[in-house]
Amino acid sequence: MKNILFTLALLVSFGSYSQSKADYINTMVKGARTNIGNVDNVNGIIMQNIFNEANEAIVYEIKLTKKETADIFRDYQSKEQLILQDKQLGKKGVSSFAIKHNIVIKYRYYYNNNIIKSLTVMPNEWNN
Repeated sequence: MKNILFTLALLVSFGSYSQSKADYINTMVKGARTNIGNVDNVNGIIMQNIFNEANEAIVYEIKLTKKETADIFRDYQSKEQLILQDKQLGKKGVSSFAIKHNIVIKYRYYYNNNIIKSLTVMPNEWNN
């Protein structure tokens, strides 16, 4: 997951010439889509889809293929963990871009085609 966040952050940094919030989100989506299909076979994690939601949010849909991994994400994955992981990436994280352009970031985790966890990080929450 850290590799995915790192790649997303790098791609986001190249797209900062857009004018509107929708343009910024679309730039993030375009760059992040290179991660669709990326697989962590050991843990059964697949980046399934990334899209612009109503020109307000970028949504990352993550498919979990192993029950053990799905159980861990459902029971333990939190918004605070996502924020901490991003902070560990420093300038390579997505938080500064999300804050600067007031972008909501949503993570949806699926197992057996059902959402097992949905997390939303508002721009102001990255500073917590």
